[in-house]
Formats: sequence, structure tokens, C-alpha cells
Amino acid sequence: MKISSAFAAWRNHFLLVFCLIWTGVANGQSIGIGTDTPDSSAVLDINSTQQGLLVPRMGSYDRNFIVAPATGLLVFDTDTKSFWYYKGTDEGWFEMELAPSIGFAPEGVESYISDEDENTTVDVETTTNEDVIRFNVFGTEVMNISKNENEQPLISFPNAFGTIAIGSFAGENNQPTSYTEGGGGLNTFVGVQAGEENTTGTWNTAIGAQTLLNNLDGIRNVAIGYGALQSNIDGDHNVAIGNAALLLNTDGSGLTAIGDSALYHNGFGATGDEGLYNVAVGAFSLLENTTGTGNTAVGRASLKNSISGNHNAAFGWTALFHNENGSKNTAIGTGALYENIEGNFNTALGFGALKDNIDGSKNTAVGHSSLFSNTMGFGNIAIGDSSMFSNETGTSNIAIGHNALNDNVDQSNLIAIGDSALFMNQAGNQNVAVGSKSMFSNADGYDNTALGFNTLEMNVNGYSNVAVGSKVLNNNSSGYNNVALGAYTLFGNTEGNSNIAIGSNALFSNEVGSGNVAVGKASLQENQGGSNNVAIGDESMYHNVEGAHNTAIGVQSLFNNIGNSNVGIGYNSLYANTTGYGNVGIGNFALSGNLVGLNNTAVGYYALPFATGSSNTALGANAMFETTVGSNNTGIGKTVLYHNVGGFENTAIGFESMYHNVEGAHNTAIGVQSLYNNIGNSNVGIGYNALYANTTGYGNVGIGNFALSANLVGLENTAVGYYALPFATGSSNTALGGNALFETTTGDKNTAVGRNALYGNLVGTENTAIGYNASQNNAEGDYNTAIGSFSLNSNVSGGWNVAIGYQSLKQNNGYFNVSVGAESMKENLDGFSNTAIGVEALKSNTTGYENVGVGDESLWQNVSGYRNASVGIVAMQQNTIGHNNAAFGGGALSENTTGNYNAALGDASLLLNTSGSFNTAIGPLAMTLNTGGIFNAAFGAWALTANTNGNFNTAIGPYADVASGSLSNATALGNGAIVNNSNKIRFGNTSVTVVEGNASYTVSDGRFKTNVKQNVPGLDFITRLQPVTYHFDYPSFSNFIGERNVDRVSLEVRKGKVEAGFVAQQVEEVCLSLGMDYSNLVHAPENEQDNYSLSYTALVVPLVQAVQEQQVMIENKDEEIRTLQQQLIVFQDRLAQIESLLGIKVDTSTQIVTPSSQTEQMSVGRKNEIKTYPLPPFRPVTEMPAMPEYTTQKAKTDSANQ
Repeated sequence: MKISSAFAAWRNHFLLVFCLIWTGVANGQSIGIGTDTPDSSAVLDINSTQQGLLVPRMGSYDRNFIVAPATGLLVFDTDTKSFWYYKGTDEGWFEMELAPSIGFAPEGVESYISDEDENTTVDVETTTNEDVIRFNVFGTEVMNISKNENEQPLISFPNAFGTIAIGSFAGENNQPTSYTEGGGGLNTFVGVQAGEENTTGTWNTAIGAQTLLNNLDGIRNVAIGYGALQSNIDGDHNVAIGNAALLLNTDGSGLTAIGDSALYHNGFGATGDEGLYNVAVGAFSLLENTTGTGNTAVGRASLKNSISGNHNAAFGWTALFHNENGSKNTAIGTGALYENIEGNFNTALGFGALKDNIDGSKNTAVGHSSLFSNTMGFGNIAIGDSSMFSNETGTSNIAIGHNALNDNVDQSNLIAIGDSALFMNQAGNQNVAVGSKSMFSNADGYDNTALGFNTLEMNVNGYSNVAVGSKVLNNNSSGYNNVALGAYTLFGNTEGNSNIAIGSNALFSNEVGSGNVAVGKASLQENQGGSNNVAIGDESMYHNVEGAHNTAIGVQSLFNNIGNSNVGIGYNSLYANTTGYGNVGIGNFALSGNLVGLNNTAVGYYALPFATGSSNTALGANAMFETTVGSNNTGIGKTVLYHNVGGFENTAIGFESMYHNVEGAHNTAIGVQSLYNNIGNSNVGIGYNALYANTTGYGNVGIGNFALSANLVGLENTAVGYYALPFATGSSNTALGGNALFETTTGDKNTAVGRNALYGNLVGTENTAIGYNASQNNAEGDYNTAIGSFSLNSNVSGGWNVAIGYQSLKQNNGYFNVSVGAESMKENLDGFSNTAIGVEALKSNTTGYENVGVGDESLWQNVSGYRNASVGIVAMQQNTIGHNNAAFGGGALSENTTGNYNAALGDASLLLNTSGSFNTAIGPLAMTLNTGGIFNAAFGAWALTANTNGNFNTAIGPYADVASGSLSNATALGNGAIVNNSNKIRFGNTSVTVVEGNASYTVSDGRFKTNVKQNVPGLDFITRLQPVTYHFDYPSFSNFIGERNVDRVSLEVRKGKVEAGFVAQQVEEVCLSLGMDYSNLVHAPENEQDNYSLSYTALVVPLVQAVQEQQVMIENKDEEIRTLQQQLIVFQDRLAQIESLLGIKVDTSTQIVTPSSQTEQMSVGRKNEIKTYPLPPFRPVTEMPAMPEYTTQKAKTDSANQ
């Protein structure tokens, strides 16, 4: 190696040593060894070429114990193998370090160390004051030392993609290509063979020999300690700290193992999701785990033997030590759940908690040795030192407190809370004990509940008891079904059953009494054998010993009682009672002086305090205060019947009601000061001041504040309501409602029901008004009936009216009207003899008379129209002045305003008619669209629905109709018959195939025929006609004329049949060619909905003419034939003479009578081809009009939409 000048420091050290050794020797003289001329500046000058100077040698221990070393003392430490010199007491010993071999620094490097070929060097500062040391191996910088921005030391490894490997074979196979996953970068391997096999694994840290030895592509793993994660191949996100931690894991992920051999076997033989997400902290924790998942073990050997258990948590030395496949257990504390093998869902907290548990599940143990002996018991909760210590198989128990349920072995459903609670329990079940030593001695008692110090302490076999408080039921041995709450309650009870004691000392002395209830301090304190008593309140029934069936509520209530079946509620209520029975006193001092009275009831402060009678009822302070001998009275309210002494069978309810009554009987008063001054009999006053002034009047009923309040001597009046009949002097009136008959004085036999009903009635008689403000202003009208709010409200003198419904006949002053329905005939003034039934029926009628409107809003707008009859919802709704109309059916004539003498029968019939008159429509929606047409008649559903302004039309049959809305004198007869022109009659629809009758006549009276001419064409016309066969397109024709309700299938069938006849258009052409008027023969269309038609009967006339012409021709021919025959005879005679002269024999049996010539066929000039006529434009079938949604005026639809 090349030597640099840096060794100067080393030589200086040795000079210093020599000086220190020989300082002061020979008094400054120089001593020479190996030289005769020692340097004068040296005390000792040693000169040798073959030997050195050997200073004292010793170990570090001896060096540090040199007594009072001198500053500069030099020794050689055999432990550190270096020279040490003492620098004084402040700095102590100082090691002399030799500088390394340093070569000559190359240009640009301050100083450096290198090998012989200078490819491995240590460079110090490439620039001045750079403060960086670089380490180069084989010419590549592998490490540098510098400072960061905060002047802190920084060691960097500038290798490829951030992977660091320190140790033999560490990261030997690592092939980093990137920083990303699978790139093999950013790994740290420190230790022999650490990460040796890693190829593409990324972001791993391995510190320790053979850590992550076999990892290939696992990522984000941390392994610290010899062999940690040694077998891991592709497991990710694991942490293993400790020798052999996670040693056998190959591909498990998300695992944490801290401690020697923690999770040693994890993942061995595991597949899929097994052996994942475990955490082990502590030597041998989860050592045997192979396939278990989600376990957490903290503590040496915790969960050591677990193999396949899942989701367990063990904290503490040997916690869950023997667990093999138990799952979801939690053990905290040394030895907690130590023996558990297969138990699940257990929680153990504390040393030895649930130690012996093997397969018990769902237990919770908190505290040292809690549930220590449990083996198979489940669902138990034990909190406290040794709680449920002996339990083995008992289930669903709860023990909280030291030694709670200590002796229990196999009983279930017990609750013990408190020191030694249920300590000795062995056979008892379903007990609850809360409090120190509560139910301490219980052996086999069951269904008990004890809460408090020493409660039920001596209980042995008593059952179904509830004890709350100190020493409650302390002496109970076999008593059952008792409830005691409060210190010393039922203290002496031994065998008493079904008692309830609440409050200190309640039922203190009770021994065998049963069925008692005592609530309050010392209540029923002296009771021993009395049963079925109820005492609530301090010292209530204090002295009772054997009395039974009593109820006392209130301090000292029934204090001295020894009787039976009494009720005292309130302070000192029935205080003095001794042997009296069947009494009820409620309220302070109620019946307080009663001794032997019976069957009295007093409720209220000082109620019935002096009574000696029986069967009185007084409710209220001072109620019946002066009553002594009176019986069978009822008084409710403060000072009611206050002065009553001997009155009997009275009922008074309300403050001071019947206050002055002394001897009056059979009265009923309810309300403040009702019947206040009464001395009469058989009156009823209910309400404030009801019948207040009544003295001797009888048989009156006044209900309501001030009802009949001024009545003195009136009789048999009934008033119910605030100020009802307050000033009446008459009799036999009935008023129900506030202010009803308010102003009535002498009027008799009136009935008013409702607030302000008949309010202003003075002298009117025999009126009936029911409803708020009904007939409110009637003063002198008689014999009216008004039912409904505001009905007949403004009527003053009108009579014999009936109004039923809200505001019906509200403005009326007329006579003989009947109005039923809310707001029916509301606006009527002087109209008379009208009948309106339905909501708002005839609502706007003012002067109209003799109308009948039945149905909501029927004749709603009628003002002066008269003698109309309308039945149906919104029928004739808009009629104002129209008269003599009849409408039956919902919406019938709904829009009619001025039309007269119309008759509509059927839902929505003549619905939109406004001014049309003299129309008759029968059937739902008949003539529903008619507005101004007159003298029309429609019979049948939807009949004449298309007519709007047409007149004199008739349609009979469902859907019988006109093709357009303005035809006149058109008639359609039959189902679906559609007439498409005025002055036309249509029989049936296109489905009709036969029209049959016995006789048919056409008017033909010469008296009425003018301009008669014989100009009818005959053969000339007939011979031009073209008879044809054809198929008639009935479906198309049906659509064209707008038929509804026809059998489309039958039309298709008829379309396929062959028919014979003429084509109207061709007949029309023949007529035109002859210049003849064809109007009675051919009907040509007059509108878009009209069609051609032909009168076959009209053909009879030209046929007759043609026959007549033909007959003339025949007769002329006959004459010609006769002439020829005569000539032939002459010729035959002459021929015979000639033959005779010639000697020719003739066969006389044969004679020629007629010429033998053929008759030439007559040509009529008929064309060979048939002209075709196109169909008229397609006209869609008129849709059936939808049922109009006519409604009441409040939600009426636009009539145009109907």
C-alpha cells in the first residue's frame, strides 16, 4: 500500500508516550538505550533495529481500575487491541486510533483510499468543502456519506432502482428493472442470504440471515430475524420479526408475526383463503397454526397449539394455549382459556379466566379465576375474582362480584351481582341476586329476585320473591310470591305469601298474612295475619292487625281501622274509623270523623266530615258539609249541597251547585251554581248558572251555561247550550245549542238545535230549526223546518218551508218551499212551491216557482225559470230562465240556459243544449251535443249524438244518428242507423239484410198533383240501363257513413256475396243523356257525408211506360201478321186451283199457317264494357262519444271538451 503523510499523527503519539514515561527521570538527564548519545531533549532515547518498546499490557477491566492514573499514562488494552492513554479526570481514557492506509489522491479529489489497481476506492470530497465521502467498487459508486439539508449525517446507496443488499448472497438473484410492482426495486436485504432468491419482488425489507430467502415476487414484506419469512415465495404485505417467525409461510398474505417462531407453521398445507390475516406477537405464539385465519396472538406461547381456529384473539402468556380449532374467542391474561380446544365465541379477561374450558362457547369471564372450572357451560357471564369458580356445565348465568355464584356447578339462568351473592346456590335456578351476600344461603329456591345488602339472606327454598333493600325479607324461609322494597320491609315474614311491601318497615311484623300491599314508611307495620289489604302512605293502616280487604292511601289513612272493606285515600281519611265497613273516603279529612257509618263515599277536603247517614256520595272540598241525616245524595264539587240537611236523592255536580237546597229532592244540578237557589223538585240544570234563579219551577231541563238561567216558575222547558232559552217564560220549548231561542219570551212548542238556531224568534210557534244559525232571524214565521247551518237563515215571516242542508233556503222569505242539500235554493227570495234536493240544487233561484231539482247542482243557475223538473247530478245546471223543461239523469240538459219544453231522460242526454227547445232525448248521451236544434227526437243510447243545430230530426235506436250536425227532417231508425242527408229516412245499419212488411203505400192523390205530364221515357230509357252483378263493400260503406255498434264480421261476410242491380252513377248518366229529371230515381250526394242511392221502386214508372210502348209495337205486329195470314190463305187457295188444273195431288194434312222465316234478333245497342266508379274519399268511423265527465260546478269540465 502507498503511505501518505497522514502517519505523522501516529508518530506524534509515540513521542508523547516516551516523554510521559521518562518525564522527571534522572533529573532532566537523557538516558540512551542502544545509543551512547541520547538526544538531549529526550529523557529516554531508545535505538534498535531488531526490537521494539513493550508498554504494560492489560484488559479493559484492569485498565479501568488503575488507581489514580496519571495524566498521560500509556497502556496497551488486550481487549480492544489498541493503545490507550489517560487524558485527565475530565476526559478519562482515550484510545489511540491508527489512520488507515491512504494512497495518493487523483486530481480533483482531496484525499482517497484505493487498492493497487485503483478500481476500488474511498474518495473524500471531489470539490473543496463538499463534505462527501464516496465508496467505489469495481469503478462503480456503491455508497456515499454526506449531510442532508438540515446538516444531519446521510448515508446513501446510489444503486439501480433503490435496492440495498448487505451480507453474503444477500439479494443475489435480484434483477431490479423498475420501482413499480414486479420491477424488483426498492428492496432492502441485510444478512447472509437475505432475499437471495428474490427476482421481481418489490418494496420488501429483510434483515437477518436467510430472511425472505426464497421470496420470488412477494411484495411489501418485512422480515427481521434469522429465518423470518424464509419460505415465503409470493406472499404479500407480511411482517415477521423474530427468529423463524413465519418460517414456513409460502404464499399467505397480510400476516404479522413478532417473536421467536411466531406463526412458525402458518400456511403449511393451506389453500385458498386459509392461513391469512393472522397477527402473532411473542415467542411461539400461533406456532402450530396452519390454516387458521384472522387470529391475533400477543404473548409467549399464546394460541401456541392452534391449527385451524379462526378469528381468535389471545393476549398473555399461554392464553388459549391448547386451542386447536376453536374460533372467535378472546383471551386476555396469563392462562386465560388455557385448556380451550373447540369452544367458540368465548371472552376471558384475567389470570386463569375460563382456564379449564374445553368446548364451552359464548362465555364471558372477567377477573382472576372467573369461570375457572367451566368445561362445557355456555352463554355464561362472570365478572369478579373467582366468580362462578365451580361452574362446569351451567349455562346462561350472570355472576358479577367476588365469589358470586361460587358453588354453582350445573344450574342455569341465574344472575348474581355482589360479593358472595348466591354463594351457596346449587340446585336453585332462575334466581337474581344483587347485593353483598344477597340470597347467600339459597339452596334450591327458584325464581327469586334479591337486590340489596343481606336481602333474602336466610332464604332456603322460598320461591318467586322480589326483595329490594337492606335486610329485606331477611327471615324468609319458605314464603313465596312476595315483593318487598325498602329497608326492613317484610323483615319478620316467614311463611306469608304474595305480599307487596314498599317503604322502610312496611309490613315489618307480618308473619303469615298474605296478599297485602303496603307502600310507605311503617304502612301496615303491626299487621300480622290480616290479608288482602292495600295501604299506601306513611303509617297508613298502622294499627291494623287482622282487618282484611281494606284500601288506605295517604298518611295515617285508616290509622285506627280494625274493620273490613273500607277505602281511605288522603291524609287522615277515615282516620277514626273502627268497625265501619264499605266506606270510601278520598281527600284530606274525608269522612275523618266516621266511626261506624257504612257505604258512604266522600272525595275531597273535608267532604262529608260529619255524616251519620248512609249511602251518600260527596266529591269536592266541603261537599255536603252540613249533611247529617240525609241519605242517598250525590254531590260533586266544592260546597255542593252545602246547606243540605235532610234532602234526599239529589245529584249536584259543580261549584256551589244546589248550594241553598235544604229539603228539595230528586233534583240534578251539574255546573257552577246550577240550581243555586232551587227549593223545588225534579229539575235538571247542567252548566254554569243553569236554572240559577229557579225556585219552585219543576220538570225543567237546562243544559249549558246560563241555560234557562232566568226561569223562575216556568215548567217542562228543555234548554241545552250556552244561553239557550235564557229569557223564556213560555212552556214546552226545546233549545239545543248556544243562543238557541235566545230572544224567545212567550213563544211555545218551538224546537231549536244548533248555535243561534231560531235566535231571533220572539213569538213564532211550532218552528223547528236544526243547525248553526238555522232560521236565525225568524221572528214570527210559523211551522217552518230548517235543518243545516244557515238554513232558512234570513227568513223573517215566511212559513211552511222545509230547508235541510247547509245554507239551504238561506235568503228565503217565501212559502211552501222544500230544499234538501247544502246550499240548495240558497239565493231564493220570493220563489214558492219549489223543491230542491241535492247539494246546491236550485242554488241561484230567486223568483222561479214550481221547480223541482233533484241532484247535486241540478238547476244550479236557475234564476226565474219555472215549472222545470230536473233529476240527476248537475242536471239543467246552467238553466237560468228556461221553463217547462224536464231532465232526468246525470248531466241531462246540463248546459241549457234559455231552452224551453225540452225533455231529457238519460245520463248526459241533451247535455250541451243551450237554447234548443221542444226536443226529446231518451237514453244515455242521447242528443248530447245538441246546442240550438229544435223539435228533435232521440230514443236510445247515444241516439242523435252528432246533432248540434239540426231541426226536426228523429233517431230511434242505440247509436241511431245523423252523419252531420245540421241536417233537417232526417230520420234514422234502428240500431246504428246513420242518415246522412236532410229529408231522408234510414232504416237500420249496413248489417240489415231484410226489410219486411205486409203492405206499403205511397201517397198518390190527384187532388194534390199539379203540372201532370205524360213525358216519362220508356224503352229508350230502359234499354240504356246496364244491369250488373257485383260485390258491395259493406265495411267501407259502414266506415264512410260513420256507423257505430255494428257487427263487423257479418259485414265482411256480406261483402263476399254476389248481388245484382244497377250502379246509381250509370243510371244518373242515362238520365242526363235523355234530359230527364232523375231526382226521384237517383239521389246524388249533397254533402261530404252523403252517398249515391237508387230508388228501385221509381223504376216501375219507366218500366210501365216501356211495357206500354212494347205493347203498342206488339199490337202493330199482330195486325201485320193477320194481314199476311189473310194474304197467305188467298195464295193457298190459288195454289190449290193451279195444282188441281195441273193434276198435282196435295197432302192436305200439312198446312203452312205461318211463314217459315226466322225472326231477326233486335239489338238494343247495349255496350259491352261496364264503367267503374271510384269509392268516395275514406271517412273514418265516428268514434263513440265518451261519457261526458260532467261534475259539479266546483270541478266542472269545459263543455267544449264534452
